[in-house]
Amino acid sequence: MKLKLILTTAIVGVALALPNASMGAPPPAPPTQDSVFSTESPALTPHFTVLALNATSGPSGENPDGEAHFILRLDQGPPLEIQGPVTCLEVRGNAATINIQPFPGNIITVQVLDDHPDLFDTSAIGRAPTDCSAALPSIFAGPLLQGDIKVTDAQPLPTTMGQCKDGGWKQFGFANQGLCVAFVNHQQ
Repeated sequence: MKLKLILTTAIVGVALALPNASMGAPPPAPPTQDSVFSTESPALTPHFTVLALNATSGPSGENPDGEAHFILRLDQGPPLEIQGPVTCLEVRGNAATINIQPFPGNIITVQVLDDHPDLFDTSAIGRAPTDCSAALPSIFAGPLLQGDIKVTDAQPLPTTMGQCKDGGWKQFGFANQGLCVAFVNHQQ
């Protein structure tokens, strides 16, 4: 009897000490931003040295931010250093298109593929700063010989419980429908 009382007291004590989901802690959510980062510097391809690449945006490309800094080595002439802020980012799975503006009036489009090996490409095709539609392939595309580029494609988050039902929770990256519904309830 004494042992039963001690075990019951211990179990109740542990249960009271554990955080409670109803205490306001939000359920875990999938990533909320698209992102592209060079995780090792420098990253090298046959034609590029990527010194820095960090770009983020909302899951639909809103509020792009970040910077790119790389060196293009051509067969003839001195290397060309390109550095500037990110003006748009569009992520599609493990591929991303990023526009950077090294100086006013000039847009450079960078395309990356987070694969084995990662690919890096750039082109200057006279597009608008906010046009991150997929660019045409360039003759400079190449696999990374060193380094790594990580692409994260964040999905828009659910805003209604209905979006979580009938398997909808899967498209938002939740482990089950209950976590998806709990996330929506916590946001309201």
